[in-house]
Amino acid sequence: MTSLNQMEAKPSTSYQSYEGKLYLNPLNGQIKVGESINIAIMLHAPGKSLDGADIILDYDPALFDVLTTGGKLTTGDAFPSYPKNRVDSTKGKIYLTGITLEPKPEAVTPDRIMAELVLKAKKEGAGRLSFEWVKGNKSLSTIIENGTSKTLLGDVGDGNYQIVK
Repeated sequence: MTSLNQMEAKPSTSYQSYEGKLYLNPLNGQIKVGESINIAIMLHAPGKSLDGADIILDYDPALFDVLTTGGKLTTGDAFPSYPKNRVDSTKGKIYLTGITLEPKPEAVTPDRIMAELVLKAKKEGAGRLSFEWVKGNKSLSTIIENGTSKTLLGDVGDGNYQIVK
């Protein structure tokens, strides 16, 4: 199993021109059938105070199992509360919402972990974890700025994982 401690948790320099980004760490990897890889769902919104973030991730359930504890991902330090945390293994969707109820939350610096997930490879193929999002659309994956309710999400970093024998 690949450990998160072995990975670099920084977006590439091309991400720096956007106010907010959601990305997976690692973005790419190779997994053997029957083995697992740890993946962090990362939040990048430097210097911004946030009310919350929503994540919808798609994956192919024929290629991957998402290993959970009681159907939930392990949440990170990006927000104090995660009212939505669910994996739909039939549809191949991961739903996660992180929020804060503080009137003026601390600005995000550096990048924060929204959650960690463990993918187990089921069969050979090219697997992808992709964020459902459209710039400016709050009903999909988004990052919401405190005080303005503006969506800050300007880009995402989907994951591509090659499954081998």
